[in-house]
Amino acid sequence: MTRATYVATFVREGPYIIVNFPDLGIVTQGNNYAHAIKNAETAMQIYLRALAKDQDPIPEPAKKIIDVQKAPGIHKEVTVDY
Repeated sequence: MTRATYVATFVREGPYIIVNFPDLGIVTQGNNYAHAIKNAETAMQIYLRALAKDQDPIPEPAKKIIDVQKAPGIHKEVTVDY
């Protein structure tokens, strides 16, 4: 297994927490922060596994928290094994 860490941005929109991974181009959501984090980990893991299975390149994590701090929301590094 390989471990990957990417920055995610968490923004409340109505009753949901929307999670965006700028480096991966994937978005998910949750009803609260705990649910959003779990869904973010799952979405990132599924996406990276699909890329690896298809032998597509895995994007390098270009964004660091300091790079996205000006964007609205909460910024958190999310790490998964895939």
